[in-house]
Amino acid sequence: MIIWGLILFLLFLGSFSLVQYVRNIRRENELKLMEERNRLIAENSRIMIQNYRDNQMFYHDLKNQHLVIENYLKNGQYEKAAEYMGAIKIKEQETALNSWTGIETLDILFACKKKDAEKDGIMVTIISDPIQLKMTEIELISLFGNLLDNGIEACRKNEAEKRWIRLALRKVNEIFIFKISNPFAEIPCTEKGELISQKKKGIHGLGMKSVESIVKKYEGVMEIEYQQDIFSVIISFFD
Repeated sequence: MIIWGLILFLLFLGSFSLVQYVRNIRRENELKLMEERNRLIAENSRIMIQNYRDNQMFYHDLKNQHLVIENYLKNGQYEKAAEYMGAIKIKEQETALNSWTGIETLDILFACKKKDAEKDGIMVTIISDPIQLKMTEIELISLFGNLLDNGIEACRKNEAEKRWIRLALRKVNEIFIFKISNPFAEIPCTEKGELISQKKKGIHGLGMKSVESIVKKYEGVMEIEYQQDIFSVIISFFD
């Protein structure tokens, strides 16, 4: 009886420890997501203020730009006038706020991640249709934040010419399709058919498990492709 009692106690202790471990992991993940959300909000405020100032200066200087164009036209220098107008148009686009998806939280995330990637020489291209998703803000940040973080992590190991990420968000009939692609220097590690992180620190694969959990919750489909040194994750949701 003593032995059985000891075994039951150990089983109870093990179960209790496992439950506490899972709770701690979940709490840690939630805290990280909230920290990321707060960082994005702060960064977005800074970007909005900077863009506002840039727009103020741009439109303040615009009258002077018109004088230059007017002078080119008076002298018959039409090609120079067109070239100068093209440069102004590019400058105007640079000072405009990006709105890729129409979902403010997602657009903020993309703007911040794009800026972080560019600091490491990683070119991020985003092509998106206006989309509507039933996810919460935290789920949106978790899903796309983890996918972009993995892409940035992989690109940092690449040579300069192979540092790029392409993100496409499309609606085809009643299906939302998201695809993120990037070159990879090393074949991504998998375990039992699942992608795992190669980070030396942290909980391995936690980000992708979070992505998979959200995809499953909303009855989506996730595919992983490796083609000609390009790694892609394709996710489909049915409206």
